[in-house]
Amino acid sequence: MSVVANFKEALAMTTADGGLLEITTVERDGVPVKAYAQAPGSMRDLWALSTGHGDAEYLIYNDERWTYAQTAKIVAEFGGWLMAQGVEPGDHVAIAMRNYPEWMMAHWAVNSIGAAIVGMNAWWVADEMDYALNDSKPKVLIADDRRLEAFAQIQDKYPDIKVVSVREPNSPVDAIDFHSAMVEGAQLPDIEIDPDSVACIFYTSGTTGRPKGAQLTNRGCITNVLNVVAMGRAFATASALAKSGGDKEVDVQSPPAATSLIATPLFHVTANNCALQAGTLAGNRFVLMYKWDTVEALKLIEAEGVNTLSAVPMMTRELLTHPDFEDYDTSSLSSMGGGGAAVQPDLVKKVDAVTKKARPAQGYGMTEVCGIITYIAGDVFVDRPSSCGYLAPTFDGKVIDKSGNELPVGELGEICVKGAAVIKGYLNRPEATADTIVDGWLH
Repeated sequence: MSVVANFKEALAMTTADGGLLEITTVERDGVPVKAYAQAPGSMRDLWALSTGHGDAEYLIYNDERWTYAQTAKIVAEFGGWLMAQGVEPGDHVAIAMRNYPEWMMAHWAVNSIGAAIVGMNAWWVADEMDYALNDSKPKVLIADDRRLEAFAQIQDKYPDIKVVSVREPNSPVDAIDFHSAMVEGAQLPDIEIDPDSVACIFYTSGTTGRPKGAQLTNRGCITNVLNVVAMGRAFATASALAKSGGDKEVDVQSPPAATSLIATPLFHVTANNCALQAGTLAGNRFVLMYKWDTVEALKLIEAEGVNTLSAVPMMTRELLTHPDFEDYDTSSLSSMGGGGAAVQPDLVKKVDAVTKKARPAQGYGMTEVCGIITYIAGDVFVDRPSSCGYLAPTFDGKVIDKSGNELPVGELGEICVKGAAVIKGYLNRPEATADTIVDGWLH
């Protein structure tokens, strides 16, 4: 079989009825959409499953190492503090910081008490932060040094927001340090969380005006996690099918927990949803970078035995073309991928040729679907280096003309997708929501 035929067969095997990734149909706002039959009910449930990784390393930042068990304790105790401040299910908690371990600790704590995180762009200036705070109205702001400086310029507008400082002992505003904001011995509440309630709010780019707050649901985020898992497993199965001559009885072992280098910001779905959320369920360890630096990345790959790189294509190219690339041991790399922009065909070939065993990968997606729409990797990507990949299992897709008519294969038009990962809508923007999501279809 061709590499494409192998993949299609592998995807069917991966999502077969009765399996862990079986596809079902659920109703959302009266519209039937595809979802996973065995999916956890909420992000709280996903985190609870992930805490089973116990003493395995989870978050690495400089010389700090946090295990799943240590993180779980902080998540529960910070969650207890949030509840003591009056944060309830459905409330918003803003996170404004660089890629620190505290980002994910706060993320899981907020989601585990039924509230939603508001991921604020760490590059925003005070005016932009002001806009998002006024729009999302969080009860708590969790921020690092630079973001606290920005908030200090507008704090008089928000006397009721409780502020938590991260790695800033001399906060310019009245704040409690993150690691002091704990209720010792607290356990996460035993609550039922509506799968269609909001888990995350990320602000879109705003290229045609002020950015809009995309409301990512619990079900949407989990669907994206399982889409990432399903597509990764399908491409691995396709490779095994090719090596076995198409034997459908081929035994594809679940991959061991990987070490991922997180080079892109956690306020974006590429890093937060597709890398961290998906990898947390798998028990991966994550090496966090404060900001991108090519030589520092090479050092971390060698020192930590990094297996997967979550980056934008520019970063991958800078790594592979750096004059000191050969001076570092990068043999642990098995996948170089990410999102945010298309991987150029020559870069696909370069990953395959220059590294010892790393395979190229990329996802095409957007904030409005909680992560990926399509995905491609390995032999299939090398065979079709200009492709953006194949639809993830829970999506229906079509291409339409300006009148809304579906176009045949090969015609140029607007991409539309429908599935459980599509956002609930834009915060406080009913007209924009109605224009973008029509009868369940995201335009």
